[in-house]
Amino acid sequence: LSVAAGPVEAAGTVRFTVRNLAGRTAKQVQIEGTLGEQVASATLDYVPGRSEESGALLFDADPRGGAVEIKVTGYQLP
Repeated sequence: LSVAAGPVEAAGTVRFTVRNLAGRTAKQVQIEGTLGEQVASATLDYVPGRSEESGALLFDADPRGGAVEIKVTGYQLP
């Protein structure tokens, strides 16, 4: 699983896309993003094998002014 940040929105929203290059489905895929001291997280129910799913992280601060780091922190195999 890999994750890439997408467009950053002024309302504190950072979109992301998780890509699953494996043949197996991953479920409960946990995403974590940091913006300075702030941490935001999201969980995608499923990311089927050889596909991608999108979501968004919400921050209190405007993410356009800082570096946002996003990573996959965990998942389960069904």
